[in-house]
Amino acid sequence: MSDYGKNLSWFLLELASMDSDLLETGEVEVIGETESGLEGGCTVNIEDLCTEASKKLDDQQTTIDKLVEGLKSSISFIEEKHPSMDEPTGLWMSGLYDLINSVTEKSDEYI
Repeated sequence: MSDYGKNLSWFLLELASMDSDLLETGEVEVIGETESGLEGGCTVNIEDLCTEASKKLDDQQTTIDKLVEGLKSSISFIEEKHPSMDEPTGLWMSGLYDLINSVTEKSDEYI
């Protein structure tokens, strides 16, 4: 399997914009240009590209889940240690709850 690195999204966009007749071979030729004007290209295996994209999405979801759990754990720790929080701290904590809920809802939309 190839490592498409930071170009993964770009390769997927290129693949999505191609004529379906070009996809029959299982490989496509992708040509691009750098910011400095150099042209280059490569052959991309469609199955490898989609497999790597799927793995990347799974990895990102795992990262999001770990971050959310870390935030929840931090909030629980703060609430335990400081049960009588003042108004600004309470508002800050409320903002964290909103952030957690927002991230959780957004990540659930893509699963």
